[in-house]
Amino acid sequence: MKIFKFLLIISLLISCNSKPENTRNKKLQNPDIEQSSSNNNLIDSSKQDINEIAIEKEQLSGKIDSIIKTYNTSNISLTSNLLESIERIVYTDTINDQYWQRGTYYTSNKKNEKLYNVRVSNFDYKTRFYFIGINSAIVEGKSPIANIYELYNNEIHIIDSFNLPSPKVGFVNEATPEIHLTSFMLRQLDNLIIKNDTLYYFKENTPIDSDDSMYQLISKRDYYAYKIGSKKEAQIIEDKITSDKSFFCRSTFRALINPQNSVIAWTHNYSINFSHIPDFDKTLKKLYNSKSLNDSLYQLPKVEFDFSSFFNPMTEGVVTDIDNERDVFFGSMCWHKTDNKLYFDNSGFDYRCIWEADINNKRVVKIVPEHEAIQPFFINKKYITYVENNKIMVCEPTDKFYDKKLNKNTNAYNASSLIYKVKKTFDLSEENNVLRSLTNNWFNLKQTHPFDKDNWRDADFMDSFFSEDIIDVIVSELHKNDIYKKSRINLYLDALIKTYNTIDKAADYYLLEELYDLSENGYFNKEKEINELLDQLNSLDEDIYQTKFKDYVSGMNGYFNLYSFWARRHKENNIDVVYRILKNIQVGMNKYKN
Repeated sequence: MKIFKFLLIISLLISCNSKPENTRNKKLQNPDIEQSSSNNNLIDSSKQDINEIAIEKEQLSGKIDSIIKTYNTSNISLTSNLLESIERIVYTDTINDQYWQRGTYYTSNKKNEKLYNVRVSNFDYKTRFYFIGINSAIVEGKSPIANIYELYNNEIHIIDSFNLPSPKVGFVNEATPEIHLTSFMLRQLDNLIIKNDTLYYFKENTPIDSDDSMYQLISKRDYYAYKIGSKKEAQIIEDKITSDKSFFCRSTFRALINPQNSVIAWTHNYSINFSHIPDFDKTLKKLYNSKSLNDSLYQLPKVEFDFSSFFNPMTEGVVTDIDNERDVFFGSMCWHKTDNKLYFDNSGFDYRCIWEADINNKRVVKIVPEHEAIQPFFINKKYITYVENNKIMVCEPTDKFYDKKLNKNTNAYNASSLIYKVKKTFDLSEENNVLRSLTNNWFNLKQTHPFDKDNWRDADFMDSFFSEDIIDVIVSELHKNDIYKKSRINLYLDALIKTYNTIDKAADYYLLEELYDLSENGYFNKEKEINELLDQLNSLDEDIYQTKFKDYVSGMNGYFNLYSFWARRHKENNIDVVYRILKNIQVGMNKYKN
């Protein structure tokens, strides 16, 4: 195709620049014309010829641009069609929930085998998976065998096998077989590098030394090259093959440059930082030659992105997952090929899952919740693959996920971070009556948080914001120090839920509307009318509000505080959503009773 394009352009150049000889020189063929006249005519003719040639060249340039554009368009169309064919990845055991849709692409048939480091090649427009498998049934004194696999069309091929190098005796007291396997996995994060038609990998072949840390391990590596799809024996190579986008400082410090060469993500395991790359070539050279990768990265301009705010901050720089407050220990990372998004896992011990960090929109969301999910790898604009125990998994985003998790109103807030900030300023005590405490807190909170804005009373926004994850965070915070019971907010919550259950939507909603209108004028200004209305509305067996909060004497009818709450919720069209939120909190807190 390139040769054809070249020949076509040359042909056009020749044809467009050719001019009949008799036309160019006809005025020079008459010897009787005076020399001066001949020279003038020649000059005029030459000027005309030059102008015509200039016009023809401009037309030719337009034709060439048109040809190239047509060629590129057809080439892009062809590539797009081919990419469409590799995008269709079939997986089974599909899970559809509040996270990304996901399922199983491959399951190891070897007992006790765990998989690591999945990679994908689209060479020759064929989707091939590469990964490492290790027998996890480790026996004291025996070195496990690791296999490097190629998977294509459900056919598995073992590229190479090797024994995990054993640690030297006594190199770390805590070096149990399980820790040895985990540290091996961390050392493989820069293994399996795909470049064009070749898979490069290394094998550790000597006992491992340690420099006072069971994760900062030193071993000799032999490097190999395998031709993708060939099923031929890999060849040992002398060069150390590394990714030109990744940097590893032992196993505790890693950095990864995005495909646009504009941002670098780097981690110490307990956090992920993002920095701008002002000049790619200079930055790359500096990082490769740096004696301290950490110091060099800190000198780069930071991206304005408060990554840690999306997790629960703990002491000494450690952050925890909002779901269950376990330590987050960041491991593998990969970039989206075109969007400025980073996919990563928190592959710490015994607890893992996969996340998406959107740099442009300044947000972090969990996309795969399973605790065994690790090491994401971006396949194409639709799919991400990752490892889950003995399985290669595939996941993809859905409209449902982005509609629910990333509602346009909630993008402005990080829900979990906001809950923790509220916790710091929210004061519930045993001394204060719960209603007085809530009232005082409301006036304080709306000075520093956006709770008085209209969207906080919008049913769709509330339903999106108070997700299952956020309810879990609220329940966890209420449970701490037993403040839920000590402040008696549990009794107020119970009273509100019981009151809601007495309301007949068909018959009582008009009474709630009247109650709301009367309340606007103040209870004591319309006390008689309000109490008469409450007599019609109330069907509680007892004045549960007065019973539970005898120490609070305001002169108000206790029922008013309960029914007026639901009257306002009805007015704002969020009554059912608020009930769902309160009920889920009650259910969550009741679990702690057991």
